[in-house]
Amino acid sequence: MGLHAVIPETDGGKPARTHFIRLAYDAASDTSLVLCRLYTGRTHQIRVHLQFLGYPIVEDPLYNSTDWGDEKGKGARYGMPVEEQNSSASEQSARERFVTRVRARSSLSQADQDRLITSFDPTCPDCQLCYRDPEMSQLVLQLHAYRYAGSDWAYTAPLPDWATSVIPSTDLCERVEACISCLEME
Repeated sequence: MGLHAVIPETDGGKPARTHFIRLAYDAASDTSLVLCRLYTGRTHQIRVHLQFLGYPIVEDPLYNSTDWGDEKGKGARYGMPVEEQNSSASEQSARERFVTRVRARSSLSQADQDRLITSFDPTCPDCQLCYRDPEMSQLVLQLHAYRYAGSDWAYTAPLPDWATSVIPSTDLCERVEACISCLEME
């Protein structure tokens, strides 16, 4: 599993662009329903961009976590510079830090710990970091692809219940279509 972060292009990051429009806000749950239009297709792009903006996806075990620092990665503030997170220049070698983190996971059997330790890759940035592994029940995100289209085809998917619980389905579809029309004019 690769984790991603906002890294300026001047520091070697790849360009990525997403346009967000808030469709609705639910004060009771302090959540928003957001339309996302991707102009590039980077891995975890929506999740990373929403985290950067300070609005991580509800129940996202990877990007809505204090593992990214007290601000959960808002504004690319990860609790320490990315260079330090990925740097092996410290009192312990990267491998020693990795072994220490794996051994600290009491929920893993000795065999699983040993298997993880043998998988260490000094060139892997994820091996340099320590994030909590999500439970299987946490691996569901409330994301929905509303429309797919190719050069000679298009498909619009029905809205899920969690989206229409905030706004009646008819009103929501009208808002989505209006926003899509605006975005297509860009």
